Amino acid sequence: MVQIVPKTEVLQTLQQGEQIVFATRPSRLGQLFWYAIIVGLLLGSLVFGGIKDGFFWWMLLVGAILLVIPEINVKKASYFFTNYKIVIEEGIINKTWTHIAYNMITDVRVKKDIFERILGIGDIVVNTAGSTAYEGSITDINDPEAVERFLLSKIKR
Repeated sequence: MVQIVPKTEVLQTLQQGEQIVFATRPSRLGQLFWYAIIVGLLLGSLVFGGIKDGFFWWMLLVGAILLVIPEINVKKASYFFTNYKIVIEEGIINKTWTHIAYNMITDVRVKKDIFERILGIGDIVVNTAGSTAYEGSITDINDPEAVERFLLSKIKR
């Protein structure tokens, strides 16, 4: 898991005796789609325009701007697992914190498409009592099965 220092806002929500067991955030591997687009733009502009053509330099600028997208996708979410609950922190400018107590979780689901299976990443979707929709989504994390096992061990049956 990635070492993440919890923000003051997350620490203030902890109850007495509650501790963060581990924390993670989306994997950069989940952003390979954006990196492939950037490389494709640069290679395409080299093949069709050459390096002397101004088109390559424009595509280099566009590629540099597009590099911001995967970084935002990785940095916009953090997931904290305490001994009592999950805290999902989302957003860069506007922050949202979702707290899901383990004793309220009724269902934990791992979702992986073919590319995520190849890369060893995936999503965890959590459902809680009294809700028909899924309450929390933990996206593009490394080893989602380990997180699923952790969550299932915390659910009171």
